[in-house]
Amino acid sequence: MSRNDLPAHASVVVIGGGVMGCSTLYHLGEMGVSDAILLERNKLTSGTTWHSAAQVRALRSTRNLTDLIRHSISLYSRLEEQTGQATGWINKGSLSIATTEDRLVHIKRQEALAHLFGVRARSVSADEAKEIWPLMNANDVIGAVWSPDDGRVSPSDLCAALVKGARARGARIREDTAVTGILTRGGRVTGIETDRGTVRCDAVALCTGLWSRKVAAMAGVEVPVWPCEHFYLLTRPIDGIEGNVPSLSDHDGHLYIRDDSGGLLIGCFESHAKPIDPDSLGEDFAFQLLPEDWDHFEPMMMNALHRLPTLETAQVKMLLNGPESFTPDGSFLLGEATETRGLFLGCGMNSVGVATGGGAGMALAHCIVHGQPPMDLHEADPKRFPSCFNSAAALAERVPEVLGKHYEITYPARQWVTSRGLRPTPLESRWRVERAHFGQVYGFERPLYFGKDVEPVGCVRLPSRQARGACDARCGASGRSTGAARRYRHCRVPSRRCGDIRGSVRSSRCAHASRSLKSIVADRARRRPAHRRFSFSTLLGPGPVLSDLPGVFDRPIRRLQSRTAPRRESLPAHRADFGHSTRSYRMRGPGTAVTRACVPRIRPGSRATPTRCWQIFGASGQ
Repeated sequence: MSRNDLPAHASVVVIGGGVMGCSTLYHLGEMGVSDAILLERNKLTSGTTWHSAAQVRALRSTRNLTDLIRHSISLYSRLEEQTGQATGWINKGSLSIATTEDRLVHIKRQEALAHLFGVRARSVSADEAKEIWPLMNANDVIGAVWSPDDGRVSPSDLCAALVKGARARGARIREDTAVTGILTRGGRVTGIETDRGTVRCDAVALCTGLWSRKVAAMAGVEVPVWPCEHFYLLTRPIDGIEGNVPSLSDHDGHLYIRDDSGGLLIGCFESHAKPIDPDSLGEDFAFQLLPEDWDHFEPMMMNALHRLPTLETAQVKMLLNGPESFTPDGSFLLGEATETRGLFLGCGMNSVGVATGGGAGMALAHCIVHGQPPMDLHEADPKRFPSCFNSAAALAERVPEVLGKHYEITYPARQWVTSRGLRPTPLESRWRVERAHFGQVYGFERPLYFGKDVEPVGCVRLPSRQARGACDARCGASGRSTGAARRYRHCRVPSRRCGDIRGSVRSSRCAHASRSLKSIVADRARRRPAHRRFSFSTLLGPGPVLSDLPGVFDRPIRRLQSRTAPRRESLPAHRADFGHSTRSYRMRGPGTAVTRACVPRIRPGSRATPTRCWQIFGASGQ
């Protein structure tokens, strides 16, 4: 390919060759735009699309978002017939199980919502769920919902089919073409600059995934998107997995499970996720993964071993750790940017890019061609975020919570607990005197009610105005809390504090390849210090009393009571759902230095579940 084969002008330039960019290009061709061009800095799908688990679940929280998924399913199922390129679409349905009463209510509400939106779903008993997924341990399952319309797709094949369809309608694709600048005049896009030359254009569709914040800044646009590490485990073939099986969702255990080449894919949305600075990945990050982190994945692995006992003898193929981009509220960005006309955003997909990509690409193309989305998509409007959320510190603090809430039950009046105190108001001190309970609205802390006696569970007490620190020079913003500064130091940022991870980025080699999970657990238990050691049977058995745990906490246990949830003796002992019910404290273990630990919010003398104790003595304490 020639170095100067770029056209001088294109109606629309799509930046990014992932599923969102390919879908947007395809739908632009469907809507009559025959001279659009897609630019990809490396190869198609080389960013995060290629390693996606690619599950497609039909139901979303609103009718319009559900309609986007419905469009994706319709597109993926007919695309092979249109283009002759296989997409890997497999419609085997999905099974969502409940192991607590609250979860059962939640999935039954989802079933009712599905009926309202025209999506097929039905409740099934624990015995029926066991018939659908015979390998599952259903002893603690109290109900389930079966969704026959759900499925999955091969992300690389899907993008190949979308590109083939787009080319048939006149679109052009240029790989190995990096965008180096976005040209504007009078607050409007006029073209883009690349390492191969300049292209004048009328509109730009920015679909650059976890690099969207950096690319949008070329046009003076703020895009609050930040990546987190996302894990899933792949096993070698397992007895009992024949052909394709339905997806299994164990949201109480933070897990999603499906078959993969005769083995299993076990993914998680853990409560304590790990943010990562996209700059630390380097400019050449393509078809690469992040280093394995078995310490971080281990609580989820224990949940998986409980749900699927056959995993004890399953051989590990690899533990995949890849970056996924998230926004501060867990919903993607779709529409025209506020600061620069003609720049359209399709990014921050919050790990549902493949599922939503077909419909979201159609909606973004509709925005470009017609000036507005085809339906009310206020949940995805880029204008919903104030500038304070574009701070690197605020994003690095918030997005781990966003990932952790992916499978959380949405209780009424739930508030985000991180990145608070970003926009103080003049009356804040007066409201504090009146014991106000604050909620975050467009970055502002607004009182929801007054006369509060205790802090509600799951909410944070805002730092005082004097306690708020300025963001350091790297973040380029001000007004973050001291808590944000403290947590930001643990983000993987290439600096004096955290180092650069570029040398650690790997391709596909697994440290525990071909070993069984049971042997991995046993080996890790042997290497763990004695005061942090649990046997496999201990982890799945009754939990120790909190007062028996080694270590002296700097703050007395009675200080936890005002923030303590009621005891729930029915909570299954194997659960690792510590994320929404823990606070960070300092702990001294016998013969060890001061380490950071998470203490379960339980009353003195009550029994802690083993995986909550694991949070103290296991990965997060190391």
